[in-house]
Order: sequence, then structure tokens, then C-alpha cells
Amino acid sequence: MCLNIVYAKSDIADRPYFGENPRNITAIANESVILKCTVRNKGNRTISWIRKRDLAILTSNTFVYTTDTRFSVIHITDTNNWDLRIKPVNERDQGLYECQINTEPKINFPIFLEVINDSEALSDGSSKIINRIDGKVLKAKISGPSNIQVQKGSTISLTCSVNLQASLILWYHNSTIVDYTRGGLNLENEKTSEGITSRLLLTRAKIADTGNYSCHALPHHSPDTTASTHAIIPDSVLVQVL
Repeated sequence: MCLNIVYAKSDIADRPYFGENPRNITAIANESVILKCTVRNKGNRTISWIRKRDLAILTSNTFVYTTDTRFSVIHITDTNNWDLRIKPVNERDQGLYECQINTEPKINFPIFLEVINDSEALSDGSSKIINRIDGKVLKAKISGPSNIQVQKGSTISLTCSVNLQASLILWYHNSTIVDYTRGGLNLENEKTSEGITSRLLLTRAKIADTGNYSCHALPHHSPDTTASTHAIIPDSVLVQVL
């Protein structure tokens, strides 16, 4: 007699899990902060952001529950990132947040957010560095909303202002430098009384142009400053081409 034995395949390999991201974030009041959450093997599960101090459900997938318009979700279709943006952040936002997957039981990725004032200096040698020169916080700011939607074939226009004369300004698309050889791309840098302004124009927008755009800058070097310590705090926006 021949027996056919069927082994049940374990679903362990298909269970969702979190990727590695920082669990302690320090932000400057009145600036933008992003809490990163990477979920692999999401399947049809729901990703939510929870504020622990009042157990408020802030978001569910890309839907924002809270009426506080400072909160938004950064997610690009077919990627594993479900990041929470608070823009601008204030001191009341300090506390514990959780990125949660609705498995049974639920699993979560906790992140503690610390919010400090511009006037506060962290000189304790820790990894929490406020970027400043002569007491001035160095930062880049992209004008306009945190999420931008444009029609395919139209023009993407982004403007970044840096509050210090910079030796180098770079635009990133997701995690790589913008392809400056792309046809229809125009970049203009203009010195201002406060620092420098960079304008990025992408004509004939394509679906592939969808993503997170960030403005990075380095100040001019001097004998007592280094790029690693005084890199200007970047800003970013999410662009969706429809």
C-alpha cells in the first residue's frame, strides 16, 4: 500500500516583520521629523501609527485618522516603508510612538521622540547632535506642502532654502542623488541674504519620478568645522505622479 503524506507548509516565513530603523529620534521644535517604519511581508495586513500617551490611532495604512494636519504618512506604492511625518513638530509631540501591524497578536515597533528647542545645545558627546555653527542651527527647508501630487507629463517644481552659505547642495530622489543627466531637468542655485536657495524643475513628469525628494547641503569648510558634525539638517517632500 502506498501512502501519500502531505506536509503542511508553515506560514512562519510569510509572517510580517519589522526592518531595522532608529528607535530614538531627536527633533528640533518647529521643524519636520520623520519616524521610520519598515514592514516586510506585509501582505493584506494594516499598518497603523499609535501615539502611546493617549493611545490615539494617528494613521491606518495611508489614511490619516487624526484631524491634526501636521501628521502624514510617507509611503510609495510597492515599497516596504510606512513612515510617519510630523511637520512642524512641537514639544508636546515628545513621547513614545508605535508602528503597529494588525497580526494576532499585534506586533509593534516602538520609537521614542525627543523634541528640543533651537536654543538647546547637546554637547554630551552622544549621537544626538544638533547641527549648528556659531549658535545657529543649520537647516534646509523645502517650501510648500509635505505631499505633492502632479499629473503625468506636467512639471515638478521644488524649492529648497538653506539658512547658511553652502559649499554643496544635493537633491536626492529616494536614497540616491537625482539623475542630473535626465532630460528636462533644470537646477538653479541663488544666493540670498539668509543663505542660498536651490530650485529643482523636472519637466514631463513620469510615474518613475514618484518618490521622496530631499534637499541636502554642506556649509563652507573652515579650520574649526567638519562636514560630519555640521552637515545641514535636510528636509524632504513626497511627490506622487498620477
